[in-house]
Amino acid sequence: MDVTERNRHLDEIQQQNQRLRDISWMQSHIIRAPLSRLMGLINSLNEAAPHEPETLARITDYINESARKLDEVIRNIVMNADSNITT
Repeated sequence: MDVTERNRHLDEIQQQNQRLRDISWMQSHIIRAPLSRLMGLINSLNEAAPHEPETLARITDYINESARKLDEVIRNIVMNADSNITT
């Protein structure tokens, strides 16, 4: 019995599983960092007094920076997933 096709199929499954593990790791570690920063900055923003415009401006800048980083990570995940789809 020729098992070449079966072995090829098993290899494809293992490669797909590895890609899924990579995406899972990325989601649980890389995305959490900017998301955690955003959550902390929002808490800081809520606690900052309205009469502290410099503090509010600095927090807003950090929020924008973290949001851009999170967007970049998500775009990379999507591009990585799209490039690894087998037909």
